[in-house]
Amino acid sequence: MEGLVPKNLKNLAVAGLLTVSATAWSPVLPARAQEADVATLVKELRGESPSATRTPEQLTTAYTQVLTSLLPDLNSDDLKKQGVAQDTWERIALRAGRPGAEAERLAASKVMLTQVGTAAPQAVRLWMLKQLENIGRAEAVPTLTGLLNDQDPLVKERARRALQNNPAPEAAQALRTALNDATTPEWRVALINALGYRRDAASVNDLSRLLTTNDANVQAAAVAALSKIGGPAALRSLGTLRAQASPQLRQSVADAQLLIAEQLLAQGRKAQAGAIYQSLYAPTETRRNRIAALRGLVAVRGENAVPLLSQVWSGDDAQMSEIASTFIDLVPGTGMTRALDTLLPKLPTAGQATLIGALGNRGDVTAKPVIIRALQSQDDAVRIAALRALSNLGGAADVALLARMAATTIGPESNTARSTLARLQGQDVNDAMVAALNGADPKTRVELIRGLTARRAPKSLPALLKSAGDTDENVRVEAIKSLGTLGDDTTVATLVGLLAKAPSDAQRDAAQQSLKDIIDRSGNKAADAAPILIALPGTQPPVHIALLSLLGKVGGAAALDTVRAATRDTNADVQDAAVHTLADWSDPSAAPELLQMARTADKPNFQIIALRGYVRLANVGNRPAGEKIKMYQDSLDLAKRPDEKKLVLGELANLNSMDALNLVQTYLTDDAVKEEAASAAVRIGKNMGDSVGTDVKPVMEKVIATSKNGDVVKQANEVLNKIKK
Repeated sequence: MEGLVPKNLKNLAVAGLLTVSATAWSPVLPARAQEADVATLVKELRGESPSATRTPEQLTTAYTQVLTSLLPDLNSDDLKKQGVAQDTWERIALRAGRPGAEAERLAASKVMLTQVGTAAPQAVRLWMLKQLENIGRAEAVPTLTGLLNDQDPLVKERARRALQNNPAPEAAQALRTALNDATTPEWRVALINALGYRRDAASVNDLSRLLTTNDANVQAAAVAALSKIGGPAALRSLGTLRAQASPQLRQSVADAQLLIAEQLLAQGRKAQAGAIYQSLYAPTETRRNRIAALRGLVAVRGENAVPLLSQVWSGDDAQMSEIASTFIDLVPGTGMTRALDTLLPKLPTAGQATLIGALGNRGDVTAKPVIIRALQSQDDAVRIAALRALSNLGGAADVALLARMAATTIGPESNTARSTLARLQGQDVNDAMVAALNGADPKTRVELIRGLTARRAPKSLPALLKSAGDTDENVRVEAIKSLGTLGDDTTVATLVGLLAKAPSDAQRDAAQQSLKDIIDRSGNKAADAAPILIALPGTQPPVHIALLSLLGKVGGAAALDTVRAATRDTNADVQDAAVHTLADWSDPSAAPELLQMARTADKPNFQIIALRGYVRLANVGNRPAGEKIKMYQDSLDLAKRPDEKKLVLGELANLNSMDALNLVQTYLTDDAVKEEAASAAVRIGKNMGDSVGTDVKPVMEKVIATSKNGDVVKQANEVLNKIKK
């Protein structure tokens, strides 16, 4: 026997029957023919192993034995044990309640019902009621009904929920009886909510009687419950109440009527729904009710709602007009579009703009002629609304028109036309834009190129390369800019040629920026360097300078040699550009050259630029911390101005070693940078985390004695406190 029972039951007498009395509770259930190993049985009842075929009596025995083994932990003060036991039984109960397993469900439910009496601990009672909420049926109603009067409020509420979710008709009757017997408003509200949740039509009369109560919460709950139940009887009761209700309750009743109307509409009962909406659209109603009712009337009437909407759009209420325009989506088909085509010219311009926007959002392409005509309006807002609408309704046929409008209008209208051109739908739009480049005036060609760029149209690259040689400079510049977005490594040589031969600063600058953009995303920077190096010799200073900056982007030994030589160029501007290029170099290979320049350059500003570039490169690549500190030490030795010292101290503050801290502390006596050194020392100490040792203490004490910054001193003390611990 001992081997068949879990350890937590070794001291229990499992041979007897559990008795739930008013005086004592025992966690032992009836044990008929003992099942085999409980752990195996748990797996079976959870569906984790094949199930045996059992009679109802055997099922009761199986659930009894498993629950017996779990009861001590279900009532345990150890929350972990309790949670495991709860999860185990919940899985078993949910599986028992699966479709087609009625015998298992009934057996599990009856076993749980033995554990909800007053003699059982609260934790066990509540957990059993929670599971009965999921799988209980008619067999649970008598016990649950009795618990509606339980002295424990948590048990009482859990029993109410279990009845609320119990599909048996007897459960609804029990809740109605309890509602009629309820003595407190709070309990009435809870029971009303349960009946509303069940959508129990048989409860309408009981709920309607509560509409005249003096308690506002009970009234509101009854109104909400009737709105969920719906039906003619509920509507009549709500209508009677609304005529005499307070303003606050009147709105709750209106909300309930609207909810019922939505239910009727979903059921296809349009006449009944329409009557409710019409009553709530009266001029005396609140704006909130009128808006909701108008939406409902449009949904009910369909295309026949146009006269009603026309009244709104023609009125002076701009907000209502805008809201009403969104309701046309409720009417599918082209009939609404045709009706609006006739109506549009009769509306004020504000109403036209609003309605055009709604037509665009609706996506009915038959509205496109209406939109095209609106582009001829004398009103700016109407034209802009029409341009926006074309984003959804337009296509390849509208490319030329939109590009021309983007080119010939100004301000918001031009920007909207440009945006719409970029957003047009359809596979053939890009082809139409490329085709339109031929024969269009220069301003329109510029807009077409902008549109192709915004649309990320890679197949347009040949046309854009051709446009980069256009006779009009604005077209050339725009096409060159577009190559930076749509081009790739294969475009670099062409762009270098365009830069080298650029007849204007604008074209050269555009080519330089496009090359930078391509190089930034390139996967083969070495290949990108070749055409730049080939083009560089013999170029004029402006071109030479532009190409040098590009070499800094691509990097590599050949590029570095070329830029190093340029630092000794006879042209001062080229020299300056070369030094700046080295300082911005993309990889660590320029560090030795920058260090040498910081030491020996003839011009002080070159020394400063080189030193700053050297400090930056200390963080480029995966340098060991010791190597970084050496570079920072060299930089501090060469720094002649406080600005550069502060720069290095700021970088040292990101490290977490004693070597870095020792280097920083030497500057705590330098009046020009002592505050920066103190801040860096504290940050390093904090970066060291739990590894901070006693050797940090004298440095922090020196910071406290030196710094005038209260926040830095506070943080230094925090580091000291960490050392003491």
